[in-house]
Amino acid sequence: MSKLLKLISGLEKQERSTTINLLTPADGLIRRQKNRAIDDLTVAQTIDTLLADAEELRKSEMMYLKVIEHLPHRVYIKDDSLHYVFCNKTYAQDLNIKPEEIRGKTVFDFFQGKMAEKVFLEEKQILSSGEWGATEEKYFISGQELTVLAARIPVRNDIGDIIGLLVVLRDITEDKRRDERYAQLKNFEELFVQEKTKSDTLSMDLERMTAQRNQLQAEVEDMQESMKKQMALRDADEEKQSLVGPFDSKDQ
Repeated sequence: MSKLLKLISGLEKQERSTTINLLTPADGLIRRQKNRAIDDLTVAQTIDTLLADAEELRKSEMMYLKVIEHLPHRVYIKDDSLHYVFCNKTYAQDLNIKPEEIRGKTVFDFFQGKMAEKVFLEEKQILSSGEWGATEEKYFISGQELTVLAARIPVRNDIGDIIGLLVVLRDITEDKRRDERYAQLKNFEELFVQEKTKSDTLSMDLERMTAQRNQLQAEVEDMQESMKKQMALRDADEEKQSLVGPFDSKDQ
């Protein structure tokens, strides 16, 4: 009896370790089909997950692009060879094109001369250094001159390699004009204070001169009065002498 139990126990262990030995060919086929179905289901689930993630990413990217499209700033993206990849409507309107028409073009397709060369060299420097930069620049469009603050930011992939460039041009023309008006007003206030100081100084000088003149005039009047008194005394003495003189001569 114990030998039978050992035999059965041994068969059970063998079945658990190598079940294929206890299966018929038909059972093995069924098992493989089940395993294949499970693998297919796993792959399908993985694909669904990836598709869902891709859809979420696409929605996120679309939302991001929608936000950029409706920004009042001029925004564009270039690849690492400085060809346009994307721009928003505001920038496209400046160039009289549709946003999708900018793909593959360069700054030399829309601007000429020193301006295009300057932009190209600055953006090339950003890609080379990997450091973002912001500069105040003159921006000419449709015969109009604007002042913009240009922020250029290198775009990197997941492993840190630079794959492009994001540029945001913010119109600060009104800000500059307001600053200039404020500076002019400040200068006017300073000039006004200076002129007022000069005026106050002149007024004080005039008052001092007036006081000196009045003092001098008073001194002159005092001298004139003193001279009149002296002359009056002298005239009185002379008159007295003229009256007394003849009697003195007779007595002699």
